[in-house]
Amino acid sequence: MSEFLQAVNVTVLGMGLVFASLGLLMLIMMGLLWALRERPQPSRPPAEAEPVAPFKLDPEPEARQPGEVPGEVVAAIAVAVAVWKERQAAHPPQTTVVTFAPGAASWRALGRLS
Repeated sequence: MSEFLQAVNVTVLGMGLVFASLGLLMLIMMGLLWALRERPQPSRPPAEAEPVAPFKLDPEPEARQPGEVPGEVVAAIAVAVAVWKERQAAHPPQTTVVTFAPGAASWRALGRLS
């Protein structure tokens, strides 16, 4: 057998073993993922449970005119909006401008930024 055919034979055998072992490793990992997956448990409500509301409704709410809002609510909303605007104004978004002088070294500096 010539040296060239021997080299091709070793190369094909080596590459075949590498890809076969990678394929086997992939199949093992897929099998483990399938075997160890979390199965959803069906949730069944108790047989004699009554439906429970998350809150209690007031049987006799106060009668108000449509559009009437108490002054305390308006004041609370105004304070919340003022605090929100103050926090936004305190920390404006930071911007940075980078400039490069033309020349041979500018392409290297640009490459470091990206």
